[in-house]
Amino acid sequence: MEYAARMTAAIALLLISSRVHAQAPEDLDIPCSEAPETAIVSMPPRLQDVAQVICTPYGHLITSADGQYWTYPGALAPVMLLAYLDVDEAAPVIVNHARHFTRIEARDIAAADMARHLGAQDGLPPPPPDATIVGLEIVAVNQDNVEQRIILLNDGRSRWGYLCEPACKPKESFLALDFRKPQAPAVLPKR
Repeated sequence: MEYAARMTAAIALLLISSRVHAQAPEDLDIPCSEAPETAIVSMPPRLQDVAQVICTPYGHLITSADGQYWTYPGALAPVMLLAYLDVDEAAPVIVNHARHFTRIEARDIAAADMARHLGAQDGLPPPPPDATIVGLEIVAVNQDNVEQRIILLNDGRSRWGYLCEPACKPKESFLALDFRKPQAPAVLPKR
């Protein structure tokens, strides 16, 4: 699908599923408990800290976990991996649970693959040369057995990622912002 059409569909879906990060009417999402048995509606334990599944009338999607925000640089539009890949209309079609994920898993990113992701000309600032970068790949398979991925990278100060629907594209890089409060350091007793 053409990038502009995907962006139009994603923006329309953004308005519908904005419950993730803002106040919105409750009827813009549907209970995940009503999804078919084949649907994965929660993240595996290893991913629960970074991502979540949202069920909407327009299909299921994966986006950042609560307290975090994945956004395209300069756009402030949330990044979402849609189970509904065949969105051709300007506005998404109501499909309820018909478009969902049947498998979601986490994989570590090998050093050889890390170099490929770091070399992308994507408009994101490069990490410091001395940074140790760790990577995590979220692999999601939809109801049509199409594999999509989210690549998340972290250099200890900054986090960023790439949507791979199903191929990774440099223009689909995003910032992974974390607004959760850091834990306060333990207070040592005075001697």
